[in-house]
Amino acid sequence: PSTNGIELVPASQVNPPVSEINVGGSAVGTFQADPAGSGGTTTTYSVSDAINTTGVLNAAPQEVYQTERRGSDFTYTVSNLTPNASYLVRLHFAEIYWSSTGQRKFNVSVNGASMLKDFDIVAAAGGANRAVIREFVAVPNSDGAVAIRFTSGSADLAKASGIQVVPLTPIAAMNAGGLAK
Repeated sequence: PSTNGIELVPASQVNPPVSEINVGGSAVGTFQADPAGSGGTTTTYSVSDAINTTGVLNAAPQEVYQTERRGSDFTYTVSNLTPNASYLVRLHFAEIYWSSTGQRKFNVSVNGASMLKDFDIVAAAGGANRAVIREFVAVPNSDGAVAIRFTSGSADLAKASGIQVVPLTPIAAMNAGGLAK
């Protein structure tokens, strides 16, 4: 992501993510166990099937994609962030229940701004049991929090497998195609 000619790159090159959640599952690697979020009624689901992460840059551990929390309306709030700083919100998905496009379409908003509308994991990933990540830049509110809300869209329930929040550090681009070192 870039802002006014300044390229923003994850500070994970220097610092680790400030929050990593295995949504619907237990702690694995650097991902903490699911704190369950807030909102309506949700359920968890898991499989032992292998998840294809080919082509996914900085994929989460396999176990993250093998779990999920699903429901019609639920929110995860990441707190203790620096107000007015920029963070990269990385949402991890793999469709482990449905097998065809159009069977699950849901919405995601970050701090009230719509980021995904009728998102179809199977269509985005190119099939079931395939990992896909969607990333968004977010600025915490004055309380230092980022709220990630999942709501049902035009088909079935919303779901998530993993959430990462990574601080962004501005680095001036040295040329049009590269980043400063």
